[in-house]
Amino acid sequence: MSEPTEVIAPVLPGTFVSFPDSPFDLYQPYSPAGDQPTAIEKLVEGINDGEVFQTLLGVTGSGKTFTMANVIARMGRPAIVFAPNKSGSPSDHDCGSKR
Repeated sequence: MSEPTEVIAPVLPGTFVSFPDSPFDLYQPYSPAGDQPTAIEKLVEGINDGEVFQTLLGVTGSGKTFTMANVIARMGRPAIVFAPNKSGSPSDHDCGSKR
């Protein structure tokens, strides 16, 4: 039997940020960049204006989840996040390949 080894987690870059009147602390491994600051601002503005439905569009890997985490933290309100499983399982592949 081998001896247990100590696992040391790497120190990750980034910081925790908090927002006024929000109970949430958000870990930001990096600051919002590109279109994210504008998207965050417009989504928060829409919520404050009473918008019930808003849509955040973006390609895979564009930072939509990070953008929404920032919106939720800034608003300080609970949120339900629907995250469909799009893992690319074999059954998903078969659905699109049959004619």
